[in-house]
Amino acid sequence: MLLAALMMVAAAEPSAEALSLGRELSERGTLATLLTVAEAKDKAEMAAKNPGMSDADKAALEAAVTGSYAAERERLFAADARSFATNLSIEDLRALVAFARTPAAQHLQSAMPSIIASTISQVGQIDLAGAARDSYCKGRETQPLCADR
Repeated sequence: MLLAALMMVAAAEPSAEALSLGRELSERGTLATLLTVAEAKDKAEMAAKNPGMSDADKAALEAAVTGSYAAERERLFAADARSFATNLSIEDLRALVAFARTPAAQHLQSAMPSIIASTISQVGQIDLAGAARDSYCKGRETQPLCADR
């Protein structure tokens, strides 16, 4: 029984190829784009909170943010790669990586931070959970979810 359970766990482990392909997808995909956008946003927001920083402090802040993001990026890419490798077939991974290597996909990846920024600037603030709660709470003001509206 224990041997069967161990064999099932071993069978569920993604192959080295699947992990490698998943890593490439992760480094070229949505997570990579979001991390790039978030890192730039965090650097700008932190610098804006301390406008009188010296050049040395600006460089130290830049290095701290870059270092923190680099450490977390590695951990997140490893987890994302495993998720890709676990949830997609090797054939799908190969096809997706082949597409990710095309000029069109590379142009999309390069443009994605600007696309995200443009979309956010067009839409403005969004609170989907708040809007859903407001819709639900109409006529239900006594429910705990609605009491603090």
